[in-house]
Formats: sequence, structure tokens, C-alpha cells
Amino acid sequence: MRNVIQVIAFTVTMFLIMGCQRQPQGKIIARVGDEVLTDNEALAHIDTLLKPTDDQLKRYVIQWINNELVNQEARRRGIDKEDRFIHQSQEAEKIIANQYFLERYIYSDTMGIKSILLHEYFKNHSSEFLVQEDVVKINVITFNTRERASSFASSVLRGVFWSDAISAVLSDSTSGVVSSFTEKYYTQHTLFPTELWKLASTLGINDVSFPVKTPMGYSVIHMISVIKKGEPADFAFAQDEIRGRVLIEQRRKRYNELLENLRNKSKVDIFLNTSINSDSNKVVNHE
Repeated sequence: MRNVIQVIAFTVTMFLIMGCQRQPQGKIIARVGDEVLTDNEALAHIDTLLKPTDDQLKRYVIQWINNELVNQEARRRGIDKEDRFIHQSQEAEKIIANQYFLERYIYSDTMGIKSILLHEYFKNHSSEFLVQEDVVKINVITFNTRERASSFASSVLRGVFWSDAISAVLSDSTSGVVSSFTEKYYTQHTLFPTELWKLASTLGINDVSFPVKTPMGYSVIHMISVIKKGEPADFAFAQDEIRGRVLIEQRRKRYNELLENLRNKSKVDIFLNTSINSDSNKVVNHE
């Protein structure tokens, strides 16, 4: 949705502010007529989590130039004075304003969900959270040598708690630990390398494996739990999906409350010559 809004905003803005003189903010990297593009403006429109590349920047500059050429020609031909254009610009402005308003006042709270609400939702809908493939919950640690992996596995088999054994080796810079993951959920498609899944599938609950050689080193697995395909997921495995569902419900509730308050403050009339029953005060659910 955000990408769609940005495209609409960009297109409308190009028409609305065309010809207005503005002070460039940053280094000018392109010009079409009197309109200029700065590096700051270009970088703001490049959607990437990594450092923007020269190729990305060049592609955006070409896109901007093409848009400017067409938009300036459209203005010269009076497109921006036509009723249809003005109407569509106003409609686009409403869409953008509505979305920004909803994002700020309805959708902005993504972390304020209390744990008790998540557990209550899971309790009432647990039958809806069935795993689609076998899932294992495991601890796994990988060492750079078989000897170190075997020593670690032996200590756990002798009765040392996994958490205590982990704390001991992680506090020792010479222990040879390559990686360590605690209480993680995996399926056959997410547990890599494949040797680990083959090993995990042979373990019972609370079993500790022998070291298995992988491209990363020598790994030891502790099996915590198994959920078979078609069985109900436990809360921890389903927590992200639960949070997403609860968040949608809370947003829908806030949206409906917003509409109700706005209707109470405003005079709303519907004039339809139709036989279809309608209720002008009905609040429409918003996904």
C-alpha cells in the first residue's frame, strides 16, 4: 500500500508543483527545463535496506527525467487545466490524506499488544493454528572440532543442564563455538544443513545427539519438542501469527470507533432512489 501511495503522490505532486520555484536541497544531479533533481531527493525515493548503488541511482534519474519530460509536455498542452485531471488529482489527494491519517492514528501502534490478549486469543482459536508440516523445537550448538562437540555433548548427557553448559562454553573464548541457537523452531525446509534435520528426526524428547559433521563444523542437537503435521501448534510457534491477527482486530475496532465518532459529529445523508435496504449509520468493516 505504501508503494502505491508513493507512486500516486509522486505523480500528483509533479503536476501540482510544476513551475513553482524552490530552493534545491542537496547537489543537483539532473535538470529538465527549470526543474531540477537533487541527490537527496533521489536517494529518498530509492527503496533499499542496503546502501544505494550507482545503478539504482542511474535508473531513478532516468525515470525522473522521463516523467519530467512527459509532465512538462502535458502542462504545455493544458492537461492540468482539464476538469478530469483536476477531479482525479483531488481524489488522489484524498486517498493520500486518508492513508496518512489512518497510519498515524489507527495503524501506528504495532507493539502495544499485551501478552494476556495474545494468550486469550490463542485459547479461543487454538484449533485454527495447525502446523502444515512437522516442526521441531531444538537447541543446537556447533563447534569447530569433533572433540569439543563430543565433550560438550558428554557433559549434558552426564546431567549438566543445557543452559549451564552453553553458558560455560560461551564464556570461554577458546571453546571453539561456531554458532549456538536456543529453543528455536524448525521444519525440514528451514533447518540447514540437511544433516541436521536427518539427525533431529531420529531424536526423542529431551534426547541429546552425538556430534554430526556439517559444512559449518560439528553440531550437537537437544530435542525439546515435536509437533507433527496437522497437530495444533503451541503458543510460542504461533505467536507471530497470533499477534498479526490481534493487531488486525484492534485496528478494525479503532477504525470502526473512529467512524462512529465522526458520524456522531457530522451530518450524513444518503440520497438513493433504490429498493435496496441501506443504513446510513452502518459502520463498514475495514480490513
